[in-house]
Amino acid sequence: FLFERRTKGLKEGRVFFAKMLKESSFASWELVIAAARVELFINRAPEFARRVLEFGMRSHGKFVPYLLQ
Repeated sequence: FLFERRTKGLKEGRVFFAKMLKESSFASWELVIAAARVELFINRAPEFARRVLEFGMRSHGKFVPYLLQ
């Protein structure tokens, strides 16, 4: 999703990431954490970071390493 963001822009990168998470049956918790950190530290968008983490809580909420991040 970082390549998509760099080549097509911020909005298209977010759309690509959301589509990838919804369509993929395999979305690792590391990917969710990485996307939230990109939103928070690179894009300076804490609201989007919070949304990404909330999505991760729905899919990985019982997985201890995700909760510790």
